Formats: sequence, structure tokens, C-alpha cells
Amino acid sequence: MKRNQKEITLELALKAAIEIIEQAKKDGGEPIAITIVGVNPNVPIVTLAMDGVLPISAKLCWQKAYTAIMTKVDTIYWARWQEKGKSMINFCDPDITGFAGGVVIYNPFDPKGIEIIGAVGVSGRSGYRKPEDKLPQDHELAQYGAVTLQKMLISTRSKTAH
Repeated sequence: MKRNQKEITLELALKAAIEIIEQAKKDGGEPIAITIVGVNPNVPIVTLAMDGVLPISAKLCWQKAYTAIMTKVDTIYWARWQEKGKSMINFCDPDITGFAGGVVIYNPFDPKGIEIIGAVGVSGRSGYRKPEDKLPQDHELAQYGAVTLQKMLISTRSKTAH
């Protein structure tokens, strides 16, 4: 069976997860865990963890990717929503999290740019690098991973078209 070219394969997810780890190593911050999921967030495509990462980060990175898919928005939205004093208790799903670090992956071939094909979850960093930073570190790394995956999908498609 031919795979859909917009689908996130194990090979691409693994390459992207390693790229995220390499990016995280550059700044010397805390170790991270990464999960990449497709449209079914209950079955992660890949989960990787850096040496020394806190065990809770492995579960949280999956919850962040799960939340992004289930709610169709990056989890930074829910983190900021909670900062305004709003509660997420009515979601009635114990796997939904309000921590930043879950980023949706959009189909790079969708002309409308709205089709979600997966999500990246990153956990392990403690908030912002510097007080003036606009985005938490987990979110920055997850965003980097989502963009990296989109570029890989485009590259894969252009290689098969020739």
C-alpha cells in the first residue's frame, strides 16, 4: 500500500525528533523528552528522551501532543488561557494538559493551510530562557520540530516527484 505523502512516517518522525534533540543540546538547557503523533494521538509515532530527563517529562510530552491534536490548537493557547484564571477542569479528560509545548503540525500541501496531520510535544524545560522571551522553551522546541517535519515532508515529496 502506498503511503499518503502528507503522512508522518516513522522514519520522518525519528529524524525530526533527533533534530529537536540536537537543537536542544545547543543551548545547554535542561534535558527534554519529545513525542510526535499523527492524527491518532493515542499511538505515538515516536517518543525520545535525552539522558537525565525527568521521568514525568516523558508522559507530559505525550500529553502536550495529545492535547494539541484533540483541541486543534497549540497548547500555549491553553497555558495562556489558564494564566487568565480560567480552569480546564471541564474538559473531563485527564490527559489534556495546559502546559505549553504541544504544537500542531499542518499539512504543508493543504492549500487552505488548516489540515492538521499530527503534533509535536516537548517537555523538560522550565519556562522561559530569559524574562524578555516571548515563548516558553518547550513551545519553541516543539515549534521547531513541527516546522522541521513540514520541511521534511516537502523534501520527500519533491524527491519522489523527480
